[in-house]
Amino acid sequence: MDPHIIHLTIREGETITMNSLIQSLYEDHRHFVGVLYHLEREVKALGGLLYSKPNFDAILDIFDYIKVYPQVWHHPIEDIIYEKLLSKDVPNPGAIADLMEEHGILDMLTDYIHDLVNRMSQGADIPAIRLVRKTNEFIQRQLKHINQEQCTFFPLVEQCFDDDDWEDVQRRLEGQVNAAGEVRWQEYKSLYKSIVGSSAVTAH
Repeated sequence: MDPHIIHLTIREGETITMNSLIQSLYEDHRHFVGVLYHLEREVKALGGLLYSKPNFDAILDIFDYIKVYPQVWHHPIEDIIYEKLLSKDVPNPGAIADLMEEHGILDMLTDYIHDLVNRMSQGADIPAIRLVRKTNEFIQRQLKHINQEQCTFFPLVEQCFDDDDWEDVQRRLEGQVNAAGEVRWQEYKSLYKSIVGSSAVTAH
């Protein structure tokens, strides 16, 4: 079974293990990094920095994935875990709270750049180099956030959570994350495969 299915098919009485849920978050991060790579190349093509034809549709598809998947599935799961972690006696809890808060900041940055792309695709007079610069800043911030989670907070969660903690996470996920629906999740799984499998500028 695909490890991501745990996001949406938590059955009654089924126990979430530490490894299965954390591994699914790691897998999400791996996908995000791949999508960010494709975004960087597509935006460089748009800015004339690569010898490839700009493709607004590809960029908009990428932002659809970056905008929806984290907001609907990935970040809510992380937020539930981090809120549980904050209830414990952990070092530097302020840094954990800052990381949770950054989810909202990243969502706003995603909306901002998505709007730039939409306006440019409709003929707005926006210098392509502005989009390239803002996108590079966005990508670097996303990668830094992912690195902080994987190097510091995921290991801390694995160290601090016991079976009761994971059962509590499970109860909260059943009420919050499953509401998004598996059909919609499958649509974004297919979108991810389309992005990484058919980008016009991936050839080296």
